[in-house]
Amino acid sequence: MKKLRSWLVTLLLAALTIKVLWWTVEPLISYLVSALIIVLVLGYLYHRSSRW
Repeated sequence: MKKLRSWLVTLLLAALTIKVLWWTVEPLISYLVSALIIVLVLGYLYHRSSRW
């Protein structure tokens, strides 16, 4: 029973940690997606211009 209780406490702490990390990252998602799109477009343009 003690092993099961310790396993459940560990699982609860892991879930709480994931939730807190999500609350931290969620406001930044739109900025990260925008930055990724900009980097991909600039990389594509650089790749096209360097091939000529």
